[in-house]
Amino acid sequence: MSGNRHVLAYTPNEQRGFSLIELMVAMVIGLVVLSAVTGIFLSSQRTYRTTEGLGRVQESMQFGFELMARDLREAGGNPCDVNLPIANVADQAGANWWTNWAQPLRGFDNGALAGSAAATDAVQLLLMGEEVVNVVSHVGTVFSVDDTVDFEANDVLMACDMRQLAVFRAGGVDEGANTISHSHTGNCSDILNVLPAPCDGTAPAYLYAQNSVISGLRGVRWFVADNANGGRSLFRAVNGGAREEMVEGVQNMQVQYLQGSDSGSYVDAGGVTNWQLVSSLRIVLTAQSSDAVGTDDSQLVRRLEHVVNLRNRTP
Repeated sequence: MSGNRHVLAYTPNEQRGFSLIELMVAMVIGLVVLSAVTGIFLSSQRTYRTTEGLGRVQESMQFGFELMARDLREAGGNPCDVNLPIANVADQAGANWWTNWAQPLRGFDNGALAGSAAATDAVQLLLMGEEVVNVVSHVGTVFSVDDTVDFEANDVLMACDMRQLAVFRAGGVDEGANTISHSHTGNCSDILNVLPAPCDGTAPAYLYAQNSVISGLRGVRWFVADNANGGRSLFRAVNGGAREEMVEGVQNMQVQYLQGSDSGSYVDAGGVTNWQLVSSLRIVLTAQSSDAVGTDDSQLVRRLEHVVNLRNRTP
């Protein structure tokens, strides 16, 4: 018997891998994509750091300027009237600039203020303190007041009504009795009378009536100086005390002054002929970031310019 023999042929599926050239091309494409993604990430990170650093610099400068501008606006002010005659019996020898109410504003050019950095300007001003109390009675050298708040012996204070203003050093302050004495060895006189002169002793004693006002007096200096970190900062000093660091990174401050409201030109401090006529200031602060966060890995430098009007001298 003859039969046909059938042969079953098994052909496995052909399996084929990447060739070396295809693998190399894929790797190159992957590297290009990875490089592009890495570049975008680094660029975004650098942009974020730059934006964040710029924001910190501008925020710090704005904060410092607002504090300084608040002091400047109030220079020469008192609780009663800015045009009052003044009986200044405190430190008549002129040992302390912060009691010289006759000059509530003064500027310094190019490091002329002791302790300020070279080639930077500074501002010195006198203004009313934050504490204000009302007079209940004034007998002899003792004021009875509605509250002594934070006043202490030896503080420089101002008493005023609508007729005159007196600057004096406080003697004893009794919180329990709510009294403030103006009998103090640092005063040239206990007679708080403008006429004929506050310290010649010939005028009758001036007694302030009920509802007269007593406030503190602050002498404030704003300046740029070297800080403890090897850079520069904007500093503030009150009544000859230790300096306070207000804004780190401020490299320079330049200030110009306008005399009178009708004058159109600002001048440096050396060009001011009468400080009593200065009505506004133009201030330029230059700050530098502490870190190299610029797009070219450099420190950011920014300038902030503002004009501040003195409220007590602006019509």
